[in-house]
Amino acid sequence: MKKHLLCASVLLCSAASYAMANSAPDLISVYRVAVQNDPKFKQALATRQEAEQSLPLAVASLLPQINLTGTGTYDETSQNGSTRSFGVTTPINDTTKSKSLGFELQATQTIFNFTNWMQVASANNSVKAAYATYTDAVQDLLQRVSKAYFDVLDAKDSLYYTVAAKKAFYRQYMQALESYKVGVKTITDVYNAKAAYDSAVSDYVTATNELADRKEDLRAITGVYFNKIATLKRLPLIKPFPQNLY
Repeated sequence: MKKHLLCASVLLCSAASYAMANSAPDLISVYRVAVQNDPKFKQALATRQEAEQSLPLAVASLLPQINLTGTGTYDETSQNGSTRSFGVTTPINDTTKSKSLGFELQATQTIFNFTNWMQVASANNSVKAAYATYTDAVQDLLQRVSKAYFDVLDAKDSLYYTVAAKKAFYRQYMQALESYKVGVKTITDVYNAKAAYDSAVSDYVTATNELADRKEDLRAITGVYFNKIATLKRLPLIKPFPQNLY
């Protein structure tokens, strides 16, 4: 039963990750995924939690120490046999049982131990340092996710531009070739148009690789490969009122 539940949980998590990767999440959704999966942030969180546990352990050395011990014994003696007296045989079947229980409660309290107080102060400072590291990790994660998110959008816009430029230079190349066939342009014009088109193709390949790299950078933080992410919304331009200062 537990194995089936584990398999079902893995399938649900995989389905959720697949749905997230193939939808178009916004920056907040991507950040929430990064909080769950980013190794650097998870390490800072674990360090903070570990430091939080060290403080109660240090304070415990200042509190009364109570020890409870218990002991118990159980004895059982059995006699089986028979006795004969005046020609009469008497069977013997006797069992003797004894039990004993004992408890001891001991409480001790240290009046003053400078080492224990220093351990509490050290643990308290460790908690403060861990919280500062955790806060820095939160801010660092926000910056890294935002940069990776906007880098993907920037690479996607660059790819759209190279696609449009490639189509435009291809049309120019075809026009130059047709003009050369009818004698309007020279072969040099055709070569120049072909060179411009080849350059546009090279830019397109570079932009495609750049977009793939930026998506990989985002996956390194979030642990999820996002096929699509939400683009920025256009803010409405509100006209000032009054529009004329005079």
